[in-house]
Amino acid sequence: MSATMITPVECRQHAIECQRMAERAANLRMQSILIDMARTWRRLALEVEQQSSYKNESLLPYDPRMLL
Repeated sequence: MSATMITPVECRQHAIECQRMAERAANLRMQSILIDMARTWRRLALEVEQQSSYKNESLLPYDPRMLL
Protein backbone atom coordinates (compact mmCIF):
# COMPACT_ATOMS: atom_id res chain seq x y z
CA MET A 1 0.00 0.00 0.00
CA SER A 2 1.47 3.33 -1.02
CA ALA A 3 0.62 6.70 0.45
CA THR A 4 -0.30 9.55 -1.86
CA MET A 5 1.49 12.73 -0.92
CA ILE A 6 -0.40 15.99 -1.02
CA THR A 7 1.07 18.64 -3.29
CA PRO A 8 1.74 22.29 -2.45
CA VAL A 9 -0.87 23.30 -5.02
CA GLU A 10 -3.49 21.16 -3.30
CA CYS A 11 -2.54 22.66 0.05
CA ARG A 12 -2.93 26.17 -1.32
CA GLN A 13 -6.27 25.28 -2.88
CA HIS A 14 -7.47 24.15 0.55
CA ALA A 15 -6.16 27.40 2.02
CA ILE A 16 -8.14 29.43 -0.51
CA GLU A 17 -11.28 27.43 0.24
CA CYS A 18 -10.87 28.03 3.98
CA GLN A 19 -10.32 31.75 3.35
CA ARG A 20 -13.49 31.93 1.24
CA MET A 21 -15.50 30.12 3.90
CA ALA A 22 -14.11 32.52 6.52
CA GLU A 23 -15.40 35.45 4.49
CA ARG A 24 -18.90 33.95 4.70
CA ALA A 25 -18.68 32.71 8.29
CA ALA A 26 -21.72 33.28 10.46
CA ASN A 27 -19.71 34.41 13.46
CA LEU A 28 -16.28 35.63 14.50
CA ARG A 29 -15.30 32.36 16.20
CA MET A 30 -15.90 30.34 13.03
CA GLN A 31 -14.16 33.01 10.96
CA SER A 32 -11.13 32.87 13.22
CA ILE A 33 -10.96 29.07 13.06
CA LEU A 34 -11.17 29.08 9.26
CA ILE A 35 -8.51 31.77 8.92
CA ASP A 36 -6.24 29.70 11.17
CA MET A 37 -6.93 26.62 9.03
CA ALA A 38 -6.02 28.59 5.89
CA ARG A 39 -2.73 29.63 7.53
CA THR A 40 -2.03 26.03 8.45
CA TRP A 41 -2.64 24.85 4.87
CA ARG A 42 -0.24 27.50 3.56
CA ARG A 43 2.44 26.43 6.06
CA LEU A 44 1.94 22.82 5.04
CA ALA A 45 2.43 23.82 1.39
CA LEU A 46 5.78 25.36 2.29
CA GLU A 47 6.82 22.28 4.27
CA VAL A 48 5.91 19.96 1.40
CA GLU A 49 7.93 22.12 -0.98
CA GLN A 50 10.96 21.97 1.31
CA GLN A 51 10.76 18.19 1.72
CA SER A 52 9.91 17.15 -1.81
CA SER A 53 10.43 17.70 -5.49
CA TYR A 54 7.36 19.92 -5.82
CA LYS A 55 9.26 23.22 -5.74
CA ASN A 56 8.65 23.99 -9.42
CA GLU A 57 5.00 22.92 -9.27
CA SER A 58 4.29 25.46 -6.54
CA LEU A 59 4.83 28.28 -9.02
CA LEU A 60 1.95 27.15 -11.24
CA PRO A 61 -0.80 28.26 -11.22
CA TYR A 62 -0.04 31.53 -9.48
CA ASP A 63 -2.98 33.05 -7.64
CA PRO A 64 -2.31 36.17 -5.56
CA ARG A 65 -5.07 35.12 -3.14
CA MET A 66 -2.73 32.30 -2.04
CA LEU A 67 -0.60 34.88 -0.26
CA LEU A 68 -3.37 36.02 2.09
